[in-house]
Amino acid sequence: MRKTTYTERLRYAFDQTIARGAVALAGWLSIISLVIVLLFTLLMVLAADLLGDPMLESGSLESYFWLNLGTVITPWLHNEGSLLFRILNLLVTLAGLLVVSFVVGIALTVIDERLQQLRRGRSLVLENNHVVILGWTPQIFPIVGELVLANSNQKRSAIVVLGNADKVEMEETLRDRIGDFKTTKLVVRSGVVDDRTDLALVNPQDARAIIVLPPQEPNPDIGVIKTLLALMNLPENSQPRFHVVTSLDSPHNQVVVEMIGRGVVSAVPNDEIIAQLTVQTSIQAGLSLVYMELLNFEGDEIYFKSEPALYGTTFGDALFRYKNSALIGLHLADGRTLLNPPADRTIEPNDALIVISADDDTITLSPPTSIDPTAILNLPAHPAAQQRHVLILGWNPRLPQILCQLDHYVAAGSQVTIVKDPAHQQNQLPQLSYTNLTITLQEGEPTERSLLESLELSRFSEIVVLSDHTLLDAGTADARTLLTLLHLRTLCAQLEWRPSITSEIADTRNRELAAVAQADDFIVSQQLVSLLIAQICENRHLHAVFAELFNPTGVEIYLKPVSDYVKTDRPVTFATLVEAARQRGEVAFGHRLMRFSTDPALHYGVQLNVPKTEQTHYRPQDRIILLSNR
Repeated sequence: MRKTTYTERLRYAFDQTIARGAVALAGWLSIISLVIVLLFTLLMVLAADLLGDPMLESGSLESYFWLNLGTVITPWLHNEGSLLFRILNLLVTLAGLLVVSFVVGIALTVIDERLQQLRRGRSLVLENNHVVILGWTPQIFPIVGELVLANSNQKRSAIVVLGNADKVEMEETLRDRIGDFKTTKLVVRSGVVDDRTDLALVNPQDARAIIVLPPQEPNPDIGVIKTLLALMNLPENSQPRFHVVTSLDSPHNQVVVEMIGRGVVSAVPNDEIIAQLTVQTSIQAGLSLVYMELLNFEGDEIYFKSEPALYGTTFGDALFRYKNSALIGLHLADGRTLLNPPADRTIEPNDALIVISADDDTITLSPPTSIDPTAILNLPAHPAAQQRHVLILGWNPRLPQILCQLDHYVAAGSQVTIVKDPAHQQNQLPQLSYTNLTITLQEGEPTERSLLESLELSRFSEIVVLSDHTLLDAGTADARTLLTLLHLRTLCAQLEWRPSITSEIADTRNRELAAVAQADDFIVSQQLVSLLIAQICENRHLHAVFAELFNPTGVEIYLKPVSDYVKTDRPVTFATLVEAARQRGEVAFGHRLMRFSTDPALHYGVQLNVPKTEQTHYRPQDRIILLSNR
């Protein structure tokens, strides 16, 4: 075995010390400077004693030390004294210049390291009561945009983003896409979202809410669960104070998330909600527009309001006590949520009202609004489910859930024809038995006009165009959807047949392009889920509200003909419409005026939270937007 020399050991120890960075360099520089000062101090003393230099003899040992130390720190040549003194002083000055250059180099190194650290987004965030977003996917843009709108009435708010991309790139992209951040401060950090060390950078223990974005990978739920495990097992989070919001593709993972989350995680069932909304919208056009209005912070939103003045009042009477807000339910003291409770349900102390309003400060009591009882029509018989023939063009993983949901809404004998692209050969429908549906599967390219002509479109009452987002990127998938919609509109016009056409759009930026195709409704899937996550982030109790709305067996939003509720031969106040709905055990909170159904500036005719005193001359085709159990 080779024997290590003392010189090699010394060099190795020196290298290890230097590798520790700028602090170690500064330490070695201090030692070297001190050795230089002591060495030249001794030389000056020896010169004074041995050579008898008069300049050197005039100073003491202490004065020599301080003179050399000052020269090393601030190099300066003396032009007085003997030649020997000036030579020694020159040498000390050169050593001082060397030391100063090292000091400057170390300072620049420290500054550069700090700048690189800031650029990489590796410094600790010291914000409080902020919102943390974990993940970097296209879903982040609508979420951040909505949070900025929600926080615009606050003096100071902060959004902290942790993603696995370059910090500067993420920050610049967000600022380009969002634009004005108003009163919201944006802080971006770069790191791995399921690494506990990186999670600690964003100060999650002091956050008021945390959003976990599903990664863009084949099974995103695994990434979500890993991030939740890392987040909930941070040393500081034995009793988490924050609220976590995320979304899951598979409902089977809900139990796992609930176990990990310890009561602070709200998981939105992504595919389940989109499937439910697709079915509901195909049966009643305009429903997705209602949800987009309800979830968007730009218009009216859902708030929780404690109103002691209404304690002891029935829910039915309280419906008319807000002129500029719409009461839709109760949040009970025990945590339960009741949407559209019975009209004779008494509002108990500590019950919070669930109200749709422009803002929380617009929820103010007012005297009851008068109604026109002569305009209210008699209660019609509850319409039975209809037999339908539905055409589904395209394929995505939500199709089995769409069929299961559709089976709840149609009458026995209904038929569904599915046209599937041959590229989806590996995807098969599960062998499920349906109570009311008969499924016919056909292979073909939905974008081909000849195929659509062969389907005899006049047979179908509803047409659904699905986005093939699993095999294609969002832009390509939307382009195929738009082409299919244009062919459908042309063919239906030739046949003078107008079925309800509902399509799924992957990218919200293609929403305006899709309007050219004149489909009855569009479901912008990612934007809808993003808006829902942003709403729950601001108020965790909304999770129960929307879970009820998207449950096919619970209270749902319906768009029903106004002509079933009030006479359309005269203007009526919206309060009269509310009373007509109340008599049927329903809660009205908006309307859709079909004469504006193609006007995006007027939200396609959808208006929520209509003032109770506003008079409207409704037409038979107009719709009342309400909550109903059926």
